[in-house]
Amino acid sequence: MRVQWGGGQPRAWSGRIAIVAAGDARVPDALRWRTLSLEVDAASMAHGEGATILVHQPRPVDLDGVEIEVDDPRGLRLVVEMGPARGGEPSATLDVPLCDLLVGPTQESLDGEGNRLTARLAPGEPLRVTIDREDAPSDQWRGVPRPGDRLRFSIDPLLPVTADGTSVVDVRMRLTTAARPGEIASRTTTLVPLAGAPVDGAAAGRWTRFEPVVFDVTLPGEEGVYDVVLEAVERGSLRWSRAVVGRTFQVPAVAVEGGARPLDNEWRVVHELDPGSPKLHERLRRLPGVGLGDVPLPSIGLPAMPLPSFTRPSMVLPKLPAVPALSAVPSLPAALPSISSMVPRLGGLLATGHSRVEPHPLGPVLRLPAAESPAAPTWEGIVIAGVEPGRPHVVEIDYPTEQDATIAVSVLETDAGGGSVLQRHAGGFEVGRSAQPGPPAVMATHRCVFWPTTRHPVIVIANPSRDTTALFGRVRVLAGPVTLPAGGIPATAGRGLHAFLPHPDFAGFGGMDRQHRGGGPALPDWATHLSAIRHSSDMLRAHGAAGALVTVYARGAALWPSRHTREAALWDPGRVTDTGVDAAPKDVLELLCRVYGREGQRVVPAVSFDAPLPDLETTIARGGAEPTGLLCVGRDGRPLRSDGGRPHYNVLDPRVQQVVESIVRELAGRLTEAPTVDGIALLLPHDGWLHMPGIAWGLDDVTFARFLSSVLPGLAADRVPPEVAAVAALTATEGHRFAARADVVQGPLRDEWLAWRAAEIARFHARLAEIVSAGEARSLWIVPTTLLVAGDPAARFRPVLGAPATDDALREFGLDPVLLTNHPRVVFVAPQVRGAVGAADRGLFAEANRVVSAAAATARRRAAVLVERPRAVSLNAVVPHGPFGSASVSGAWCMHAVATGLERDGTLADALAIADCERVFDMAIAFTLPSSPSATRLEFAALPERPLAPLTSVPPPLVVRSLHDETGTWVELVNPVAAPARVELQFDTVALPPDAASQVGRVPPQPSATSVIEVGARSVRAVRLDGGAAVTQARVTFEPAVQDAVSARVARLRRLRNALETPASVAVLDNPGFELGGTGGATPGAAVPGW
Repeated sequence: MRVQWGGGQPRAWSGRIAIVAAGDARVPDALRWRTLSLEVDAASMAHGEGATILVHQPRPVDLDGVEIEVDDPRGLRLVVEMGPARGGEPSATLDVPLCDLLVGPTQESLDGEGNRLTARLAPGEPLRVTIDREDAPSDQWRGVPRPGDRLRFSIDPLLPVTADGTSVVDVRMRLTTAARPGEIASRTTTLVPLAGAPVDGAAAGRWTRFEPVVFDVTLPGEEGVYDVVLEAVERGSLRWSRAVVGRTFQVPAVAVEGGARPLDNEWRVVHELDPGSPKLHERLRRLPGVGLGDVPLPSIGLPAMPLPSFTRPSMVLPKLPAVPALSAVPSLPAALPSISSMVPRLGGLLATGHSRVEPHPLGPVLRLPAAESPAAPTWEGIVIAGVEPGRPHVVEIDYPTEQDATIAVSVLETDAGGGSVLQRHAGGFEVGRSAQPGPPAVMATHRCVFWPTTRHPVIVIANPSRDTTALFGRVRVLAGPVTLPAGGIPATAGRGLHAFLPHPDFAGFGGMDRQHRGGGPALPDWATHLSAIRHSSDMLRAHGAAGALVTVYARGAALWPSRHTREAALWDPGRVTDTGVDAAPKDVLELLCRVYGREGQRVVPAVSFDAPLPDLETTIARGGAEPTGLLCVGRDGRPLRSDGGRPHYNVLDPRVQQVVESIVRELAGRLTEAPTVDGIALLLPHDGWLHMPGIAWGLDDVTFARFLSSVLPGLAADRVPPEVAAVAALTATEGHRFAARADVVQGPLRDEWLAWRAAEIARFHARLAEIVSAGEARSLWIVPTTLLVAGDPAARFRPVLGAPATDDALREFGLDPVLLTNHPRVVFVAPQVRGAVGAADRGLFAEANRVVSAAAATARRRAAVLVERPRAVSLNAVVPHGPFGSASVSGAWCMHAVATGLERDGTLADALAIADCERVFDMAIAFTLPSSPSATRLEFAALPERPLAPLTSVPPPLVVRSLHDETGTWVELVNPVAAPARVELQFDTVALPPDAASQVGRVPPQPSATSVIEVGARSVRAVRLDGGAAVTQARVTFEPAVQDAVSARVARLRRLRNALETPASVAVLDNPGFELGGTGGATPGAAVPGW
């Protein structure tokens, strides 16, 4: 059954939901229930105590609910009391026998603002389905069948019919799919009533339970998602029949081996916007000063003319007979297509936009002026009409390289029901003028791909910057083959490149939601997940990526049915609808691993602990002394909570660590049959709680007592500072103890405190690594993504005069990469964060990246992740002008402006300049599709997986590393400077001709003890030499123009420094603030106008 409350004005509620017994009925010791909330903090809104669920919402929500399973409802009652969270009497009370819910739902009003309390049967309950996969390969992988598998499922019917012998009930089963018309298979069986009264109360005699029936059906050999349609039909003796109930549930069939791909790789242009086109319907609105609205029309005054008046005669109108009242007025269906949806769509520019055509040395371009505010970017919208949903489409945008601009590229579409406008692609790019002398400006091209779900998507090109304009040229949209062609990186590459997908939501990859017959919002189903994951796999293949770091657990919800989340449906909201299309919770994790695995793509599932956990919230809700130590406590003695009220747990507490270990163990157990999984990653975002929030945190009585018991015995009595002894003597009843503890850990015991916390967290991660690698050669990847660049931690890295050094910042958050990687299966993944931000935030990102990379330089195992920080962008002004009808905006929109030019590979060069990386994860892969991989990425991907040793004799900034193995000598050269370099390598013996590690940038043969290699600006080169030659020395030279530019820049910095240190004296006003009166005694107001 389901119990839900809300639906009106968002409010916070509290109350209880209990199952009580009447007579001889037995109440279950503990309820089996799951949450129906789609909120991030759903775990903190309710918890179970025996046969009761206690509701305690910490903040207002619009709708919440739970689903409860009861085996035998006879003699049991549902009692619900719900009222405002602020206290007082319950607003509504329900007390109803469970069997009465079979007759119909029951509800009560909670307030006068549309909120109601409702109890009813769960969808599909009259035909409850249980799927049995006997041919599944293991106990862990039973959620996703394969094509050709035998599907066995049983039905437990409880139907609203009377078993009096005058009729029989049949259950009809049909297997269908949207991909082909007609039935694939069908069966019919007659039900047998069970003896005895299966129900009581109001349903007695009106509902009958039947013996379970089993259906066996063989799934087709084609991959897809199939619908199993069930219908119970009652037949009488006089050839009459009626449909009793029905339901439909989905079954996916996903192949383990990849099939043959279509040979069609042709791309065709479906729309092109040319600023230099002579088509007036595209250019007229774009030319400044031209347009109907700008042309003044002459006005002609009309003479005043008196109008004739007529007298209306009085007359009595006949009275019409009264219309009899209708007993029932037929109503229209709940969901009708809008008139605008029936009108054919025309492609081209929207009627409104901000761009203007202007000449440019490289050809006509469109200019987007600077935005008025971050909430009001300037934009241009293009309707692409008549596209084929599901087929990949590439957007190509030409732009001049000699500009400073940030350009957002979005794709807007309505959902399947036409009620909401969604952002299907949230990309963009950033262009910057080069600070070093280089080639002249050219017209470059940004390429991205999207999969439309409607026939008329809108591409929006916007300028969110308030400081600069944005120029772009031609825009082309190309429709491609069914699948994207493979990229240029060979599958046999050593390290390869890997993508980073930070969210468990695959909506950006074109998964089409399902509009159900009953109306309401379109929601994802099995077909949505399958198509979106296929598209993401195609994206990796098009980039030549070897795999991906994919987030599968975040915001308190998982992509698999987890008992540690109460099966929270945040990433699968279709399960909480009334359609009943899920016979069991979806296992999207298995689907992801199978689709990626058959393409040979490696997967690293990632978990992000950034939301409340049910097990911990239950302990906290009980109160008393038991929760002490679970939450991070600071100087003021209060637990740390986010702006939304979410808790920051104390990762030093063993109980918190045990819950995390349970979730990781559950995930690792489900991955035992996935051969392409390389381990599990722990994401550490700024809004997560798997790190310490700063130095003076973790000061609760339990944690601090553990610290003192560990540290004080190691200190001699004469070395214990008096303030430390005083703090140790404080009792748990003294309120100032937390501030005293903070003074101690920030003062005399700072080093001991940081070391103890880092060691505790390192031991915790070592246990997690043992869980992940049990029986498998898998690793635990520790990934601090936005930990230091957003939220409160970011303030630590903002440029402030006289600010303390930040080199020890990671230890302040409890992280020590060297200690963490002492376990051989732990890899520390250093982030390189970038984004379309201002100069201040750009400096913050650079400093945070430097600190983390430097701390991780000496780690035993190290990788890198290239993170694209999203930027909020509002496109609400576009929606009224697009072909969206009356659809409303859904969700918050953003952009990811990937780097272009030298900076595209510069982030990779920056990551490799600090230390070697055994793997690189790149988030920008999801937002761009280059026509071919860059030389830097090709050569890095070709490097062997084994680490390369640095050549210490090379002066910075050039970095040279080498490795000698059975294939020869590998040399990696990293140039993080924005200027090309010439590197002369010297070997200990005459080397055979060096060979480029990839198919680009071959090194010319030089059979001698030296070799000269050209390394591009902000790039990476990798070469391989046959034989046993080893690199002994390297020398780097730059062009004279580069040296001149650097000298000029240094001279300018020296002049600025001198000006700041010894400022020139300037004349000042005697009375700058006009505070003094005039010499004649007059007041300032008499001499200063407007005073």
